[in-house]
Amino acid sequence: KIEELHVELRRAWKRDEKITALKIAIKCAKMLGNTTRVPQFYPCVFALLSEVLESFGDLVFLRIVSKAAEASSGGRELRSDFCAADVPAEAKETCRNWFFKVACIKDLLPRIYIEIALLRCYRFLNDREFPRILGRLGSIIRG
Repeated sequence: KIEELHVELRRAWKRDEKITALKIAIKCAKMLGNTTRVPQFYPCVFALLSEVLESFGDLVFLRIVSKAAEASSGGRELRSDFCAADVPAEAKETCRNWFFKVACIKDLLPRIYIEIALLRCYRFLNDREFPRILGRLGSIIRG
């Protein structure tokens, strides 16, 4: 079932159904919260679901990279060591939109897991905010 969700997430992304892909990622994140069904398999389930969420994060990251290339003069791709100042405004806006979508997730656990999956996308917005962002996530997790 988890692998089917992974395949469906990639298919939805390829069909340019980004919201459907986000809904699948949310579904996977909700499954991470269910530790009661078969506790002895939870470590395996956690690893498989984490792979799906990591794939989602990679897809979003690559989407923003491609937006940056489209928006830059001459279609230049970002360097691997890029900083926020190198990112065109259009790509930053796409990145912000993803974080706004994540902020709208009602359930706390999926919102945290999805934001963690997108953590490296903060690089498009700011170079010095990681300690503050990680501190905020840590506070949310601690309650």
